[in-house]
Amino acid sequence: MKRANAAGIPLHASAAKALASRQRFAGSLPVAQLPRLGALLADRDGSLEVDLAAEKEPGGAAWLRGGIRGQLSLTCQRAMHPFTWARDLRTDLRLVTSEAEEERVLKDCDPYLVQEDRLPLRELVEEEVLLALPMMPRCDDPDCVERLK
Repeated sequence: MKRANAAGIPLHASAAKALASRQRFAGSLPVAQLPRLGALLADRDGSLEVDLAAEKEPGGAAWLRGGIRGQLSLTCQRAMHPFTWARDLRTDLRLVTSEAEEERVLKDCDPYLVQEDRLPLRELVEEEVLLALPMMPRCDDPDCVERLK
């Protein structure tokens, strides 16, 4: 399995090449390089550890699978103070090449429509983390409400 270079996660990759060589994209991705995510955080310091692999099943189904780990600084909506939100996300995206295929597999998995043979890796990572963020972030501190007094 071919691995991405040590510089981190590239902006884009060729889906066909990644699948043909079972390419793996692993490395650290600074939160500062994810503008939509950064706008929702208490601070943009830190990074996410990403490990994604392009796989093709014997039946022909193409996947981008792996994990995204990290600690992000969110703002508690009860007392408006920053807190650390740690997550270890699993990513299983079925790579499809047409809207018809996307619609067909939608009930069984999370499809991603590959356009012009491009996998926008950083954008995909950012999207997965954005989908996992809580709508109303709240810390786990039982004394949090006391801070309001």
